[in-house]
Amino acid sequence: MRYLAAVLFLINSAYASTLNVTGFSGSYEAPNGSGVADNFEVPFKNKQVQITIEAAGEGYVLTAGDNQWEWANPSDWVKDLKTAEWSGVDVVVGATSQRAAIGNLTGVHEDKLITIEGLSAQCSGAAELIESCLNGDGSVSLSKLVYQSALRSDQLSSIIRAIVKALELSGRGDDTTVESLQLNISNNKFKGSVKVNVGVSATVKFEGLVQYSKAEKKTSIRLDKAKASFLDVRGKIFDELEEAQSETFIVERPWIYILAE
Repeated sequence: MRYLAAVLFLINSAYASTLNVTGFSGSYEAPNGSGVADNFEVPFKNKQVQITIEAAGEGYVLTAGDNQWEWANPSDWVKDLKTAEWSGVDVVVGATSQRAAIGNLTGVHEDKLITIEGLSAQCSGAAELIESCLNGDGSVSLSKLVYQSALRSDQLSSIIRAIVKALELSGRGDDTTVESLQLNISNNKFKGSVKVNVGVSATVKFEGLVQYSKAEKKTSIRLDKAKASFLDVRGKIFDELEEAQSETFIVERPWIYILAE
């Protein structure tokens, strides 16, 4: 769940009050990048437009024709990017509904790499994507996520390894692929499934409650059920997640708290 919240926060942090970007593909090598989009309204409007990207202070400046848009406060994960390539990115924002999609994204830092394939989120109920998805009605799917880190201490790697250990799968955490995530949320209740692959694979079905506090930048998750095949793995998952706790990832059974960094 933490990596999903991170991805939603990454997308959400770029939003203007209204935004419509479809078919956006491009690449970035610090401090510059470029891309092309079928439609680009942020808030100016262009069709089939070439876009340049330039690092500026703690953020980025996107230029399309004679127009510029400053992305002033991206998440830390975005700010630390060295190189990135992406395709099939759609972000469509309305007053109380949002749609976001990533066909493919590969991002490289000095010490970690993330690959995302087939991410799709459709949510409604609030003005921002993460709030709509977690507090309103949302549907999220993900075909594949690969995360590798060379850091001795890495929060996301620790969480992935904890889940792998709870499922009693043999393999290395940095070789773990998260596949076939399906998640549905309505009235703060969530239900879904995810496949984890470390050479051998297991599918976990889960459900519970989720709440997002915009003021506190905190996501609260109550994990009520977690099963792999017919086995109840909820207790084992909590056992392992407790070992992966940090200042921003707190486990207090049956709740898990994620604080935005």
